[in-house]
Amino acid sequence: MDVNSLSQRFSFANVPFDFGSFDQNGIEQAYYAEDTWSSEPLHLQFTGGLRVEHSEVTSQTLNSPRASLTWSIKEHWRLHAMAGRYYQFPDFEQVFARLGTRSLRAERATNMSGGVEALLGDRVRLSFELFDREDANLFFSLAEPRLDGGFVSFV
Repeated sequence: MDVNSLSQRFSFANVPFDFGSFDQNGIEQAYYAEDTWSSEPLHLQFTGGLRVEHSEVTSQTLNSPRASLTWSIKEHWRLHAMAGRYYQFPDFEQVFARLGTRSLRAERATNMSGGVEALLGDRVRLSFELFDREDANLFFSLAEPRLDGGFVSFV
């Protein structure tokens, strides 16, 4: 990936000044493997996977395991569960721009969910699901809107 960003501001004298231009490059790679095992006699299906990602910009190599399990209890009832970890590398603007930081690392989310599903006839499905998501290392930007005392601000 190669990014060349030019950011200029003009003052009252109509003189431009650099406001955080950068010219950077870096490589991001990702590899993913997944497999599914199922057993008709047990009415089970298990899917497991692993994603391996590397970013030259953050110097990180990250592993993201994921798994899901489905159990068909009876003909019209099904239980399911899943868990996984997911990463998002920062973009070049967040690392190299005027308000960026070179120490920024990937965001992380860990998801877990489980539920039960009932098939009511041919076209109706009733589903109940619980979901939990834990976030860490979230990116911060001064330009993002915020709710402050009931008012939206950009500072």
